Amino acid sequence: MNSETCRKQFALDNLARLDLKTVKNHNLAVKQFIESTGKPIEEISKQDISYWIAGLEEKGCKPLTIRGKVKGVKMFFKYCLKEGFISADPASEIRLQAVKENPPSYLTIEEISQLRKLVDERLPVERAIIEVLYATGMRISELLSIKKEDINWSERTIRIPQGQQMKGRVVLFTQECESHLKAYLESRTDDSPYLIANSRRKSGPMDISSIGTLFKTYSEKLGFRVTPHTLRYTFAATLAQKGVPIESIQYLLGHKNLQTTNYA
Repeated sequence: MNSETCRKQFALDNLARLDLKTVKNHNLAVKQFIESTGKPIEEISKQDISYWIAGLEEKGCKPLTIRGKVKGVKMFFKYCLKEGFISADPASEIRLQAVKENPPSYLTIEEISQLRKLVDERLPVERAIIEVLYATGMRISELLSIKKEDINWSERTIRIPQGQQMKGRVVLFTQECESHLKAYLESRTDDSPYLIANSRRKSGPMDISSIGTLFKTYSEKLGFRVTPHTLRYTFAATLAQKGVPIESIQYLLGHKNLQTTNYA
């Protein structure tokens, strides 16, 4: 069986037990590695893998990125050995390097104040985005999927119908968030069902690249880095400082694993 067929079979078989994003990442890593060697899989050696890893380091790939790619390649060769495509696993002695990640940063009260002051001078939609992210800790992908019907104004809650891992949840929002959300919604002239609408495509939600551009502008003007995830971490840190149980923060963030919440 040739390398390309093995790679495709590896991806298909993994779809039954891994999420789609992980399968795509592993498949891409295997494809990049095999193309870099120019060899059929049965001729690939441990040295070929070591050279490839060294090449990734020379290109400036981040340690966490390299670890992810190496993990995909190791899984691929383990799979090939199990299926009988190869007689020996060249990646069996390749070790995954431990990666020490920097803890996520969060904004101080003063930095939040500066951010709010900045967006106060911009479009109502921008202040609404900032307040929802800061008040709820939701992911930007979740915010862009929310529709106006998901908001319960009387209880000041937002229903996130499909978060990560396909689990829905309900989150609270503040009076200040309510005020800016209503101001934004009242300023709109479209009939889009989405909470955060696309100003160009009247029926759809704002696209994530536009959000990225906004936050890049904020970072440049403020002199410190701010991203949607920064606000998510700030939300979690604020709750933790107030003594909210970690299990409650885990639910509000939509984390499946409690360890992920501890890290945030």
